[in-house]
Amino acid sequence: MDILKEKGALTRRDLVKRLNKPRTTIFDNLIILLKRKIVEKFTRNDGKIGRPNVYWKLS
Repeated sequence: MDILKEKGALTRRDLVKRLNKPRTTIFDNLIILLKRKIVEKFTRNDGKIGRPNVYWKLS
């Protein structure tokens, strides 16, 4: 959670790179935090074609 305090909203990919942890571990923890309403997720397209990026931020 400290990284989200420091950097603001990040994608799961960003979190994996910065924390050097497996993608599934990051996702599992984000889901737990989401259920506890500690983090929120939102999508942003950033003007690119394709799926929008999912960002995670502290509530």
